[in-house]
Amino acid sequence: MNVPTRPRPMSWLALGVLGLALVMEIFDPGLAWRMLLLTLAAVIGLSYWYTSAIGRTLAITRTRRYGWASVGDRVEEYFELTNDSAFPLLWVEIDDASTLPGYTARRVEALPPHNMKRWTIDLVARRRGLYQLGPMTLRWGDPFGFFEATCQDAAVEQFIVYPPVARLPRLELPRGTASGTARTRRRALEWTTNVASVRHYAPGDELRTIHWPTSAKHNALYVKEFDREPAGDVWIVVDLDAAVQAGAGAESTEEYAVVFASSMLNTLLADGRAVGLAVSGAGPTLIPPGRGGEHFWRILRELATVTAAPGAPLDDFLSRVSSSFGRGLSIVLVTPSVSEAWLGRVAGFRRRGMAVHVALLDGSTFVPAGPGSSTAAAILSQQLAELGVGVTRIDRSYRFDLVQQGRRQGQQEYIVGATGRAILRPVE
Repeated sequence: MNVPTRPRPMSWLALGVLGLALVMEIFDPGLAWRMLLLTLAAVIGLSYWYTSAIGRTLAITRTRRYGWASVGDRVEEYFELTNDSAFPLLWVEIDDASTLPGYTARRVEALPPHNMKRWTIDLVARRRGLYQLGPMTLRWGDPFGFFEATCQDAAVEQFIVYPPVARLPRLELPRGTASGTARTRRRALEWTTNVASVRHYAPGDELRTIHWPTSAKHNALYVKEFDREPAGDVWIVVDLDAAVQAGAGAESTEEYAVVFASSMLNTLLADGRAVGLAVSGAGPTLIPPGRGGEHFWRILRELATVTAAPGAPLDDFLSRVSSSFGRGLSIVLVTPSVSEAWLGRVAGFRRRGMAVHVALLDGSTFVPAGPGSSTAAAILSQQLAELGVGVTRIDRSYRFDLVQQGRRQGQQEYIVGATGRAILRPVE
């Protein structure tokens, strides 16, 4: 906590009466004026001293259980207010400037002398983004309302709410023509990272290719056959041009696009693919493909903070970022745009040996449908299919099967094991 401010007067009437009594005592001395002067001076002096004394012993601490959350998680924060003075704290107003939507620590408390009070505030995180918790300001005063003082806890912490991750249906994502747009029937002669099948040992096969579990099972030597198809890189491209977005808040194409992208990221990384991210909108983002948990959280943090903004149309954005794409990779394009202008760019990707899958957000379902708007997404889907591009159409009624929702991070439960013992385990 910072040093409290000096008590400032809240009732100028009392000070005015005190000044009047002092003037009258000087020019017209009398017992009445003297008693009024002494009484007011004592009460105002004690009020000032009380307000100052409380400020020297008053303290508040806040402890957050976790440093981040996902949409649907419960955010918990613990508060402890302490009054170490020998006088009761009749009232203290706690003001909180946190920016997390729906969250506030504002309240009014009272404390006996040499005492403390604890409480917990929790809520369900409803909106992704980067927020701040704090600062807090305490305001208190004397019992008569003559003086008031404040003290600010200037500590500000960043708190990130990640987008939710859902279980997506398995998409047939080809791996680019450099590795074959479908799984090849021919097996590689060289040793690769992908084992396709096993076969009987033949003279000349290397001993390191022997598959010992199968050999032991059949009591004969079997060797591994390797697939020509490597796990190619995948770029997730998210179109956040504000001009093509529809809906508002959680029920918008912007939020559906981010949830789909984060879910696709989780699925692809779990499959061992290297994943990159390109996002248009406010401050275009470009993250090269990578693997692993650190890369997952790096991209998820970016997806937590991206927002739709006026910018380049999808065709122009693809033109700018296409130089970062290599040959023989896959692109997952997430967009609500039903313009035909970017179809030529997708056809160009196909000619360069790239495989493309489009997650098409049907913006007409997020707003009252206008004339012909209900057929625009269907027509574009047909055109993409003619180009050999897979399409997943997502409308407002699409419900994501979230991996986690409404839980407390680290929440545990007891289960009874096979031996009858109670076992504590994290809640899935």
